Amino acid sequence: MRKLKCLLARVAVFCLCGIGIICLYHVYPSKRIKTCEVFDTRLPARKDLECVKVKLTQPDTVICIYDVKVDRYVSGSILKKGAYEVKELKLVQSWFRQDPELGLIDIGTNIGMYSLTMATMGHKVVSVEPGTRHLTRLNRSVELGNLHDRITVLRNAVGDKRGNAKMVYGKPDNQGTSSVALLNDTELLAKKPIAPKLHVDKNSSDTTEEYVQTIWLNDILPFCGFSKAVIKMDIEGHEHEAFAHCEQLFKKIKITYIIMEWYIAVERIKPLPNGRDRALFNHMLDFFVANGYQPYGLNKEGSLHKLGMTTWFTKWPNIVVWHLER
Repeated sequence: MRKLKCLLARVAVFCLCGIGIICLYHVYPSKRIKTCEVFDTRLPARKDLECVKVKLTQPDTVICIYDVKVDRYVSGSILKKGAYEVKELKLVQSWFRQDPELGLIDIGTNIGMYSLTMATMGHKVVSVEPGTRHLTRLNRSVELGNLHDRITVLRNAVGDKRGNAKMVYGKPDNQGTSSVALLNDTELLAKKPIAPKLHVDKNSSDTTEEYVQTIWLNDILPFCGFSKAVIKMDIEGHEHEAFAHCEQLFKKIKITYIIMEWYIAVERIKPLPNGRDRALFNHMLDFFVANGYQPYGLNKEGSLHKLGMTTWFTKWPNIVVWHLER
């Protein structure tokens, strides 16, 4: 019996848990913990959203946005500049143009600037996003671009722990600052107020009470239908947590580039230089270096320049690119 319980603890099974939703479970003797939840992009999408064309691909990428009053950075940039993070997006596009076999693993998809662009270019994409407000817009964009067969969407958050979490939306004018708080992490819940009602969207799909499962980066491996990939990660200072359990993914898939937000995570660990976050940060850095990755920043023209490892804590830019060089 004891051996059987140990065996059950390591078994992963797939089950159908509703129309169009696939759940991945880890089975334990006394309970089962759902990890990955596939969001069905073929479900009926909202038709009342504002959607625009991003003219960086052929055909144009269609993306559905927020009212600029509640999302001045991402949606506002798309309206004003034609895209969000134009310099970074064009750089990522150049990698995908050079290699038609590349897939995209988009952690912190938001409304889908990177996912939709690469899928429109013909590449396979795995998008991981916990927020239903963002997914409502991504769903409509996928429908308009007929990208159902290229994008797999997981409604999850990635971290160093599997568990239940509450969605915490960002500032009233910046939906890009959304994040999650583990329900047993009372300190984090106390620091970040639960999101107020979003005045622009009164549709039930824009709920203020959302719960989501946190997963490991390794858990998305079964959904990756490619052998080479780029990881784009923007999860509001939790990047170092996301790479705590990534070894299996990197072993099975050749990750050629990682483009990630940097400074928010660094700011998070500064008050506690010897705490848990610093240990996870060191683990991430050690993993990248040990596996042959070199760090780069972007200059104003969008080209890469190498960064020194000794200055990661003080002088690295907001966006950092890790390139596999061996």
